[in-house]
Amino acid sequence: MFESENTVEKALFHSLSKYYSLSREAWNGIKVRVKPITVSKGEKILEEGNIVKGIWLLISGLTRSYFIKNGKEVTTWFATEGTPFTNYKSLVHKIPSVETIEALEDCFMVFLSRDDLDFLYDNHMEFNFVGRRIAENYFIDFDDRMISILYSTAEERFKKVISNQPGLLNRVPVKHLASYLNMTPETLSRLRKKATT
Repeated sequence: MFESENTVEKALFHSLSKYYSLSREAWNGIKVRVKPITVSKGEKILEEGNIVKGIWLLISGLTRSYFIKNGKEVTTWFATEGTPFTNYKSLVHKIPSVETIEALEDCFMVFLSRDDLDFLYDNHMEFNFVGRRIAENYFIDFDDRMISILYSTAEERFKKVISNQPGLLNRVPVKHLASYLNMTPETLSRLRKKATT
């Protein structure tokens, strides 16, 4: 998969502009520091036990994060186009990740190393706003997900995905989506069937 430099810049600009309007100087600072990466479907972007070295921004494709519990994969999140992703605990504390991140589709993304991220924070004040808003969104999503798992029924969780992330239903294998929704594949299949009748 090949993406032109212009396509990468447009996608990066569109994604980051959602968080804060960057000055030309800050924009030039990030453009020269991101590294374009192509990842094939099924390929691991991060493996459990490795220390995260930076943050990714997905330009095209779909990724998921999961950990292993009692020999089973437990899906924690999905990243779609325009979404920044990483394992924050590993990134911030420089400790091994408990999650694995894999490509569910062929993906094109850009990578920003921790050192380059720190450079941007230190030299372009407005990039701190971008980083803060990305982190805020990440933790709001995490909080919503935990509350949903603890207090919502399977059907309510399913309806929330249909409402907030409808594209996942056609792009994510049933077993991964069921794991993400904390239900069995059979329950998810029943809810999908009910929703289409």
